[in-house]
Amino acid sequence: MASGLKIRRAGVVVFDSWLAAGGVCMGIFSIPLEGWTITFPGAGIGRTPIVIYGDSFQVSPYTYDEDLGYPRFVFRGGVSWPTDWRPSVGIYLK
Repeated sequence: MASGLKIRRAGVVVFDSWLAAGGVCMGIFSIPLEGWTITFPGAGIGRTPIVIYGDSFQVSPYTYDEDLGYPRFVFRGGVSWPTDWRPSVGIYLK
């Protein structure tokens, strides 16, 4: 059996490592309750962002832009999150 990573949301595959190509993991981050802005000044523009949530649910909506001349991800916090829990996200640029 082949190995790989498939992430499903409501039964639909939203990420398949067998189909991913050319992406670079920029890091895995824990989003605090108040939200967080993550930037990559050395990455340049023209990239395709991929965000993978640790629990496969998008619990912290984000926006992506390159308005500063480099990638910027803005994750909103979750006022309804338990105070001792933080969603984890993997950020990839393709």
